[in-house]
Amino acid sequence: MRILSLCALLLLSACAGSTPRRADVDSGPDAAALLEAELASQGIYPEYRPTRVTFKDHKSGVTVGLLNESSTDKSSYYSTARSDAAYKVIPDLDMGVLMRQLDEFGMFQDALPSLARVRGARMTVQVDRGGQPFTLAYVSKDSADRRQQVMDCSLAIQALYNNHSSYQQIENPQGAEIFREGQQQPDGAGGFRGIGGN
Repeated sequence: MRILSLCALLLLSACAGSTPRRADVDSGPDAAALLEAELASQGIYPEYRPTRVTFKDHKSGVTVGLLNESSTDKSSYYSTARSDAAYKVIPDLDMGVLMRQLDEFGMFQDALPSLARVRGARMTVQVDRGGQPFTLAYVSKDSADRRQQVMDCSLAIQALYNNHSSYQQIENPQGAEIFREGQQQPDGAGGFRGIGGN
């Protein structure tokens, strides 16, 4: 698997992120500092610039994204009613791991310096890091290498998205019907859906 840092992404989320920790895993400030030092030795640092990452599968209509804690207050974000739970707020260190992984995939070298949609795109990955926009997409005529690059970037985003919980308040005037509609929609992108606390 080309995602070299995927293990680091998942380890990071389990040890320093917002997911529940096992009782037998050492936690606390010392463990977090050790993890941060270990990642720094690999050139991975917290991303303190406000950062928003979005993955869009235009065929299925699925959109998921990540915001770092420097972008927004987690409690305020989740307590504000929204139309969906497409975005999750993750720690700055987790976002730093993701930025490093996307950089290794060539995202920032090959992306367009804009957040505009690429006409005819099948999949799109967008990053707004400290006000600097990047869009990487593939269309049907693109090479297999470009398709793989976009897929690799999207899998890294999905790994962090799926490994973090959210308790987003959803605007839901239709009540329980929202769950019946969600069951009928195709998943299409690796098992995530923007309903409830994933």
